[in-house]
Amino acid sequence: DMDILGESNSHETLAIKVRPVTHDVVSGIQEETYEQFLKRKQKSSERQAAYRFQYSKPKYYLFYNNGARRSKLGYKRAYYLDNQGVSKFLFPDKWSKMGSAAWVKYQLAVTRRHDDEDTSTTPYNAFDQVDPVLNFDSYIFDDENITDKDLVAWVTVGMQHLPNSATDVPVTTTSGNTISFYLKPFNFFDEDPSTS
Repeated sequence: DMDILGESNSHETLAIKVRPVTHDVVSGIQEETYEQFLKRKQKSSERQAAYRFQYSKPKYYLFYNNGARRSKLGYKRAYYLDNQGVSKFLFPDKWSKMGSAAWVKYQLAVTRRHDDEDTSTTPYNAFDQVDPVLNFDSYIFDDENITDKDLVAWVTVGMQHLPNSATDVPVTTTSGNTISFYLKPFNFFDEDPSTS
């Protein structure tokens, strides 16, 4: 449940892009090079905010409160989600059991908060994987507005595991296999808080 300075939150991405530029190296001599720039994109509906990561297009996933006081430099005080355990899901959408595990398709999905949408799956899905009790896609496909609403960020972390030796049986080793995600401040403070 994302409550950044209150329950009325919005979500946007900040994509890292590259564009060609020309610089004067010395008088009359120009050099063509490239520079990075950031492109903001407000997400106004749940379908726009369901991410199946495109690994070649890095982004920040920001959450902020439009009505909250801005930083002294005029920035929206936000947090961003840094998923360091992202893993590509390999099974196709047409897989017959996809409905019972629909959450695995999305490394991040942002939805409006509802009391009856408190989990992404249920053990009862095992009884009917083709027509499951809970299909996470239903949270997204109703495509509710997510601007200035109480938001939930559904984060999926994971890794691919291929058994690599007899020592994987009966217990899969976990040493060195760490996955995590972080919520980090983004223009939230007026200055580096470690200097205060």
